[in-house]
Amino acid sequence: MPHHEPPLTVARLAFLLLPALWLALVVAGPIQWADSGYFIHEASQGPVFSPGLGALSHPTYHLLTRLVHEAFGSWGVAYINPALALALTWTLFRLGRTLGLNQDWASIAAVCATLAHCCFWVGSKVEVYSLHLLLVLAAHWVCFDDTLRWSLARRLITLGLLTGLAVTTHQLTLVVLLPLYVWMLVRVRTQLWWIIPGVLIGLAPAYPALMHELGTGKALFDVIRHYLTGHSPTASANWERAFLRIDLMWRDKSYVAIWVLSLLGLQAAGLWPLWQDARTRVLWIAAAMNALFAMSYAVSDRYTFFLPGAAMLALLGCVRLQAMFQGKSHAWVWVGRVAAFTSPLLLTLVWGSIQMGWLKPPTHAVSTPPRDDVRYFMVPYMPDQSATVFVQQQLAHTPDGALILADYTPLGALNSAKAAGLLPTRSAALCDTLRGQELPEGDVFLVRETYCDHMRAQFNLSRTPAGWRVQPR
Repeated sequence: MPHHEPPLTVARLAFLLLPALWLALVVAGPIQWADSGYFIHEASQGPVFSPGLGALSHPTYHLLTRLVHEAFGSWGVAYINPALALALTWTLFRLGRTLGLNQDWASIAAVCATLAHCCFWVGSKVEVYSLHLLLVLAAHWVCFDDTLRWSLARRLITLGLLTGLAVTTHQLTLVVLLPLYVWMLVRVRTQLWWIIPGVLIGLAPAYPALMHELGTGKALFDVIRHYLTGHSPTASANWERAFLRIDLMWRDKSYVAIWVLSLLGLQAAGLWPLWQDARTRVLWIAAAMNALFAMSYAVSDRYTFFLPGAAMLALLGCVRLQAMFQGKSHAWVWVGRVAAFTSPLLLTLVWGSIQMGWLKPPTHAVSTPPRDDVRYFMVPYMPDQSATVFVQQQLAHTPDGALILADYTPLGALNSAKAAGLLPTRSAALCDTLRGQELPEGDVFLVRETYCDHMRAQFNLSRTPAGWRVQPR
């Protein structure tokens, strides 16, 4: 890459800004389902620093969302990821240039990566993975870009800082950055210790939670293990048992299929190993490790763990394609620009075919009215306000003061609505809170029986437009 790079043309800049603008137009807003609703609710209350250090704490992301909510409310939190998309696109572009891509192909790689299914899906929600993607890609850029006029110490301290922030954003950091650290260790050997001060600074958002956990008498090893894997003698969910479950991939084939959607596009060209130089080798190994982890991680949302791999494969795919079309007609650049939209185009066409009745997708045993699950999971490129519609239905068909019981997915919508001040006179709780308990006074409603089977055995349920009215036997 030249030391004095010419400025981006207006056309290239507009092309680069397109994904962030698209995300801003389709963002789901301040009422969202499941984890996204939970994050919005958490951002609206409690201490600025994460009070605990569990597997779902995400201290750096918690700090960011709390500060944004204090400044801009729930709407601000909903637009964090579209805002991060601006920095992400720039980082992808710069990283592409370090791999030898010219401005045209670097911009194509950046747009292709941002529009990849998993990257765009997460970007349109309130989720932790977009911030994590930005941090791990920035770590690679800092190490790869030889045009940075930085001393080795400054470069390594920055790498450590980004690593610490990434680790306290998501545990996937330990998988994605391992190849980069091996490469840096070979390059700088004992000087790698310069990362230590950076890491210590980057871990700062987790220090209050760490002190709290240690203050309860827990051993440091147990605290770290619980944060990294969710292990706990009393925890109901231990994600250690979900790692590398290749034996369960066929059973969970519908979830694996959603993961595969992120390979639609130019990133598929990056799947074939590319040993052009050490940098492409590091990226390909990291992407392969991330892919293996994501597709074999026995959780339903495994596709959300594949953001770094999808982005890296988009970069590598464009490296391969630029080499193929080097010296040929400039028309191939326009082919690449159009191909960057492969994922949105194909997935939207498939969804349209389903709507027309030409294709019949597999159906899930559990639906989430009024959400169209196929559209929600497969086509994030279109606005989805189903969570808002759901809350409006609850407002229309439940009286003031009602208690609304729900399982985790709709409870996220209810709690985020409360955080946004849109559900002021009703309370919401997990249906499990009444397991073995007496029915409280007042009106009680149940959103759906799914995951709440004990309710029918314990109480009388009568159908209403809001779901079920719950009454004592």
